[in-house]
Amino acid sequence: MFTWNVERRELAFCLIDKNHRLIDLGGSLGTYGLGDLREGQDVENRFSFLEGNQVGDKDTVILPRVIVTSGVYADVHIISEEAGLWIVLLDATADAEQLQLMQQRGNETNLLRERIVQLNAQLEAAQRNIAQLRDELNTR
Repeated sequence: MFTWNVERRELAFCLIDKNHRLIDLGGSLGTYGLGDLREGQDVENRFSFLEGNQVGDKDTVILPRVIVTSGVYADVHIISEEAGLWIVLLDATADAEQLQLMQQRGNETNLLRERIVQLNAQLEAAQRNIAQLRDELNTR
């Protein structure tokens, strides 16, 4: 079960040292626009999601649905060990697109509800005007 899930999600990984140098890498790096990475390379500018994320010793941080390249989202797992930081990427594009679609539908539903409220208010105002005109005609 776990193997199938990882394979389906395009696993990629990198191990970087404290100086942001790449120690080890593998998996489907090309999926995330990282196919050109090489061992020994400084990757501080390649992983923008590391900025502001303080990972302590032996900590794990999970960042869901991070945009890693145009149109590609990943669940990013940052795992701190003595050797450095493991950065594990699992494709989350389908989940992110589904979430966006659900949010869009929710927004559209809210807009439709607001429009219905406005139309009901206009209808009630028109009914009051008609009732008032009818009363005026009946009193003449």
